[in-house]
Amino acid sequence: MRMQEHFSEPEPNVIESSTGFSVRVLGRTGMQYCEGERSVWIDSEVLATPRAIAMFKETIRAWEGPDPGEVSSTERDRIAGNIKRAFDACGYDLQVQEPFDWASVALRPPHHPGKLAISGYLTLIAAPESVLAIASSASAAVGRWPPAAIRRLNSHPFAAPGRPARI
Repeated sequence: MRMQEHFSEPEPNVIESSTGFSVRVLGRTGMQYCEGERSVWIDSEVLATPRAIAMFKETIRAWEGPDPGEVSSTERDRIAGNIKRAFDACGYDLQVQEPFDWASVALRPPHHPGKLAISGYLTLIAAPESVLAIASSASAAVGRWPPAAIRRLNSHPFAAPGRPARI
């Protein structure tokens, strides 16, 4: 017969499990997960929503204590699952953040699929009602931008009448 798990909050910012682990929230930007005599530090961030915390799973890296060592991928998943279960049981919203996929990110003009990477400076080729092209030292995006975006770009301190803005 399997033992049912129970959670308690013996003091502020600490959740303990009846199965032998505990989680301590360390202020606004960290937490400590403990199992017996070993522990691991985890980056986290208290969110604006009440009782909500984001935990960065990839920062579960190394055990501390009498037998220090690297946390395996399997252990990382188990630890994240334990912490999520503990927070859910106590009425907290834990958002487990997976590693960020930088390849999936690009700055795009509003409502347009073209990619634009910003680096160095941008050259804007403008017509009265729309930006026709934007070029940077890295890449370019061509297309019509809405007038609100153009007003913001034309109001930039480096924009001069009669020539493209250089940012």
